[in-house]
Amino acid sequence: MSTTTHAELFKRSASVSPLKFPHFHPLELHQQPYNSATMSKLEQALKDLKEAFDKYASTDEDKSTLSKKELSALLREELPEGVSKFFKVDELYKELDTDEDGIMDFRETVVFLIDFGIGL
Repeated sequence: MSTTTHAELFKRSASVSPLKFPHFHPLELHQQPYNSATMSKLEQALKDLKEAFDKYASTDEDKSTLSKKELSALLREELPEGVSKFFKVDELYKELDTDEDGIMDFRETVVFLIDFGIGL
């Protein structure tokens, strides 16, 4: 049985064109006016993912990406019983930066979190 790496998952997801919605891009879901009282669990989970990413990405000048320091804080504070026990941040960051541009964007982060969540 072969293991799919984060890089392979990202390349596969990036090759599929995003769904075409008339009013927003899927990664901009958090910008839509939602009433959390009427949101489904999935909508709330997506909103929470984006808000968590934004919280950590906003600690330096580039608010749309995670630096190694920001990724380390996210893992330490949001997944204290998970990822940080198994991975060194430098190694993980290199693997997660699937397009090798030196930064981690929201898509790369979500692919990792979903892949990690499958194992929970």
